[in-house]
Amino acid sequence: MLLSSSVVIKLPSPVLGILQILDSHGFETCLVGGCVRDILSAILQKRSILPKDWDIATSATPNKVLEIFSRYDSYFKVIPIGIQHGTLRILPLLCENAQVIEITTYRIEGKYSDKRKPDSVFFTTDLRKDLARRDFRMNAIACSLKNHEIFALDNPQEYYHCAMQIRDYYGGIRSLQQRQIVCVGNPAQRFEEDALRIMRALRFSAVLEPHFCIEFHTQEALRMYKDNLCSIAKERIQSEYNAMLLGDYITDIALCYREVFAVIYPEILSLSSAQYQVNMSALQYAPFVLSVRLAIFFHSLSKEDVAAALKRMRYDKKTLSHTLALVALQQDSLPLTRMAIKEMLFRVGEVIFTQYIQVHIALAKAQNAEVLVQSLSEIETIYRDIIERRECFLLGDLTITGDDIVTMLREKQIFDKRQVGAVLQQVLYFAMSENLCCNVDSRSMLLMKAQGIVDSL
Repeated sequence: MLLSSSVVIKLPSPVLGILQILDSHGFETCLVGGCVRDILSAILQKRSILPKDWDIATSATPNKVLEIFSRYDSYFKVIPIGIQHGTLRILPLLCENAQVIEITTYRIEGKYSDKRKPDSVFFTTDLRKDLARRDFRMNAIACSLKNHEIFALDNPQEYYHCAMQIRDYYGGIRSLQQRQIVCVGNPAQRFEEDALRIMRALRFSAVLEPHFCIEFHTQEALRMYKDNLCSIAKERIQSEYNAMLLGDYITDIALCYREVFAVIYPEILSLSSAQYQVNMSALQYAPFVLSVRLAIFFHSLSKEDVAAALKRMRYDKKTLSHTLALVALQQDSLPLTRMAIKEMLFRVGEVIFTQYIQVHIALAKAQNAEVLVQSLSEIETIYRDIIERRECFLLGDLTITGDDIVTMLREKQIFDKRQVGAVLQQVLYFAMSENLCCNVDSRSMLLMKAQGIVDSL
């Protein structure tokens, strides 16, 4: 499908209101960035989407935007975070669960001395110059309203279908049509300016649907400047990497750009080519769970190496804990019996057990190990049956408590409290081996078993 110079776009009323208010005050105003890219890409595929995030660019200076919207304080709240860089956040007040909308003044950026952010920013009234500073052609498309009539702010519809003019000066539409990620201008200059654009290119290629390939010259420059990633804040790289890892096309990206990944995680250089191929191929079979995909990515590395890598990249405690638990289990034998499954559930809990099976199924599929996949499926079936039947595998599942054991021990003149836990552990093992369920019917049998254990002390 071909796009003409204009297009009809479905806009939330607050977005349309902002565009029209700035237009009515004589300032050029456009939708820009990811929302435009995603809308036009969807149109090319003959489908429709409604972006969650909306970015607006304008020729109005930040102070002028503040001044204008101070007259509309019943409708919008202005949040001046980022004003020194030309960005204001606008919160619509009349819509429930409204998202913040960013308005940025057209700008030109100075040199990037630190390979991360421009040393200076200069405002401009020229949209073409503003779009020229952007990373990729598909992100350098703007759309402006063709109809400038103001609608009633007091009684807005939820959405409006608006005729918009496409402003494409750098071949963004062609990039969308060819499904290519291409830098605006010189790709070497783009990546030298800001190395995080390397991660953004890889992330877009991993997550955009349908799949977008990275254009040849952009690829070359990306590889050339990969070492500049070392100058980027770990948290920013982690955020991009996580989104990439959870993308539908991460396998293709990881197999093609191992040397770039190794700048971030040099630990993977110790993996053999064959093992790296298996790990990255397995990612396509994994659920979209970060700890599962991290455990697969690092599979066969030591727990110590993985811990060092994740801590270096500033992962949160929960992700770190879950991923390391999965890595620690990678050498464990599969729990092939009902009792073995319960014993593992007792050790690691349901969340880690479920993710452990998901990791191994993905790895088995990557190696075309059909027999192993079948065994893992059988383990899953048994596990689900254990949960559905509410069979005991934790101390908290037992229908007797420590107080019951204390009473029995006192009757035997035993006052060593350490015996309470020991007796409960034996009772739990009995309940697990007998496939007892967590219900009142099992209480008499467990009390009888506990009494027998106490009597033998």
